[in-house]
Amino acid sequence: MIDVSPQGMRFCCPEKIPPGTVLKIKSKLCDASGTVTNAQEEIVDGQGLYAIGVAFLAVHFIEPRGSFVSTFA
Repeated sequence: MIDVSPQGMRFCCPEKIPPGTVLKIKSKLCDASGTVTNAQEEIVDGQGLYAIGVAFLAVHFIEPRGSFVSTFA
């Protein structure tokens, strides 16, 4: 996982996942379902991967500690 917010997340994947694909996501952080919004090819440690952006349809955070902060300029 690269980053996460209450609205969605971004993670690295070896395969390109087409936008519009609905995923079920289960991790130590959350259980969620979401729609792929974008897939961007990136080089990480000399390896070609895809950064996949997902907008949550539903999300349950396992340990709801801390807070999310949003800012606008």
